Amino acid sequence: MRKPEVKKTSQATDAMKRMIQARANLILSQPFFGSLALRLKLAEDPSCKTLWTEGTNLGFNPAFVLSITLAECEGCVCHAVMHNACGHPWRREGREKKGWNEATDFAINPIITEAKMRLPAGAKSDPAYTGKSAEWIFASRKQAQQASQPQAQGE
Repeated sequence: MRKPEVKKTSQATDAMKRMIQARANLILSQPFFGSLALRLKLAEDPSCKTLWTEGTNLGFNPAFVLSITLAECEGCVCHAVMHNACGHPWRREGREKKGWNEATDFAINPIITEAKMRLPAGAKSDPAYTGKSAEWIFASRKQAQQASQPQAQGE
C-alpha cells in the first residue's frame, strides 16, 4: 500500500529554497564554506530555534530562515559548517551543552565576520575571545561565572 504524500507548507518549501540558494551562493563567493555546506544534508526542523548540525545534517527552522536576509542565511550556514570544521561536536567532552555551544559560537563568529559574511543581530560576539579556542573561552566564562557567584557562609 502506498503512503499518502505529505504536502509541505509553502513556508517550509520557501525556506528550503533559501537554504539551497545560500549554499549555491557560498560555492561562488566563499568556496571553502560552500564546499563544506554541500556535504551536509538539509533537514527542516521547526522544533529548533535557528540552525543546528551534528556533522552530517544541517537542520534549520523554516520560520527563522525566512525571518533573516539571504546574506544572513549564508552567514548562518557558514557558522554551522565551522562548528564541524573546528570539530566542536566531538570536542565537547562532557562539558555543559549550553555553555559549550556559546563558547564555540564566540570562537567561530569572528572567523565568519572576518570573511566578510553577515550574521543576524544578536550573534555572539566579544573581541576578548577573538583567536581563542572554544576550550579556553568555555573555561574563562565558567571561571568568571563562578567568581561572580556569592560565596557561601563559612568559606
